[in-house]
This record gives sequence, structure tokens and C-alpha cells, in this order.
Amino acid sequence: MSQVILWEVHFLLKSMILGLGLRGAYDVFKLRRALTRRHPALLAAEDTVYWMLCSLFVFGLLYEENNGTLRGFALCGVAAGMLVWHFGPSPILVAGLARLCRFLGKILIKPVKILGKALKKVNLCFKMKIKPRERGKRHAEKKGRRPAQKKKKIQ
Repeated sequence: MSQVILWEVHFLLKSMILGLGLRGAYDVFKLRRALTRRHPALLAAEDTVYWMLCSLFVFGLLYEENNGTLRGFALCGVAAGMLVWHFGPSPILVAGLARLCRFLGKILIKPVKILGKALKKVNLCFKMKIKPRERGKRHAEKKGRRPAQKKKKIQ
């Protein structure tokens, strides 16, 4: 094979690996979404940031490998890599990691609750009583009360 064909095959493989990596990075967002609920506006913002970063990585690949010239087979390689990851290990990986995180959360919450109860008991033992400070005239006026007056000492 000629050197040009070998270079193009190498470029295609790099673009496919980039697609796999980008789609794998999106699984982090999917995992967070599986574990916690988010506002739809926040989800849209996360997706927007993700796709902007994807475009920067694809541009970087095109710039480094092909002097910034847009090549259709490179974009198809990125898309193919994303599709391979999406229909391959992604669903199994995200579901398995979500289950694992929930399981570990259930296991770890018990010691945290026990520690929290113990710390409350310790806190009750060492609780200090602090005199409340006198509040000024403005605070009393906000609350609709008369300001506290200082007691005069009798000599």
C-alpha cells in the first residue's frame, strides 16, 4: 500500500478512537443523570458544553493531522466511533456503574448516620451557653418593637 493510503487509514483510526473517547466521556453525564435528578435547563447547559468541547477536540484532530482541512471520512470516523461505543459497552457500563454507586451509597450511609449520631451526643456534652448579644435600634425598628434600653447602674 502507498504511504498516502496508510496515512489515511491511520487518520481514520485516530478519528474513530476520538469518537470512542468522546462518547465514553458522555457516559459520565449519563451516569450522573442516572444517580441524581437535574433541572432540564442544567441538562441542556451540560449538553451544550459537552458538544462545544467535542467540536474543539475534533477541530484539534483535524488541525494536527490534516492542517485544518475538513475531511469527510474523518468526521464519519468520529461518528462511527461514537456509534460503536453507544451500541456497544455504553448501556451495560452505565447501568452497572449506576447500580454499583447506589449499592455503595446504601452501604456507606449507615456508618455515616452512626457517626453523625455519635457526634451529636459529643456536641451536647460540650455545648457552651453564650449570652445573646444586644441588638441595636435599627434591628428593633425592623421588627416593629421598641429598642432595648440599657439599665442604669445605681450608685
